[in-house]
Amino acid sequence: MGEVATLIVSIVLYFSIQNFLDDLTKTRRLEARISATISLDWSDGLPLNGLIDAHKICLNYPTLSGCSDVDAQIKDISVALQSCVDDSRSDLCKSVVAVISKHPIALILPPVDPLPLPHSPFYISVPTRTLKSIDGNFSYRLEASSWWWHKWSNTIYLGSLLLIIVISTLFLVRHKQLVEQRKALEIAKQCDMEKEQERARLINERIAHEELIRQERVLLDAEILKIEQLAQMELANHKLAQAAAKNVAELAEKQEAAELLMAAFHKKLSNNREEKV
Repeated sequence: MGEVATLIVSIVLYFSIQNFLDDLTKTRRLEARISATISLDWSDGLPLNGLIDAHKICLNYPTLSGCSDVDAQIKDISVALQSCVDDSRSDLCKSVVAVISKHPIALILPPVDPLPLPHSPFYISVPTRTLKSIDGNFSYRLEASSWWWHKWSNTIYLGSLLLIIVISTLFLVRHKQLVEQRKALEIAKQCDMEKEQERARLINERIAHEELIRQERVLLDAEILKIEQLAQMELANHKLAQAAAKNVAELAEKQEAAELLMAAFHKKLSNNREEKV
């Protein structure tokens, strides 16, 4: 009995291990299929069929590695489809709607909210990996530029016209200011020149007046000197006349005295003669 029990346990253990190895092999094979699908480069095309197969695998084996990535990629496709349905103006979105909505993958797409697509050329990239992967095959930026220009062209024209008017007005105002400043500078320069000329004239007049005063002073000094010289000459002549008059008076006195002496001498001589007679 003991040997039979051991044999049964061994058989059960063998089949258990075999089932485990089979499950492990199957799991690795399924994960490899999932990994091969989610690692594809979408620029070569959307792996729609591969995602459907991976989604079926994940429904049966939700714990497999990569199933979260499968759900994320399917959701990305769903967001792209809903965004393009919401705004289908571009050739890109028309292609996305035409291809995905008619593909079996549309049956497994989860309900999502659409994302707003760029309406102008001023964007970095379109949203979602799905749209980015096929954007290179279309001219979405060029179409967005056309929409943006059609929407804002009148505003741009009016804004440009207003800007031109403002710039022209500022230019005219600035030109007028420059002309007025130039005129003011010329007037100020003219005033400075006139002031300088007036100052030079006053200086010349002052110099001429001082020269005239100096010349008059020289003439006056010369006249005064001449008068002083004449006065000195008159004084000298007066002194000479006085001296001459004094000399004449002295000579007259001396002559009178001499005449008196001579008269006295003659009288005495006459008396002596009479006495002798």
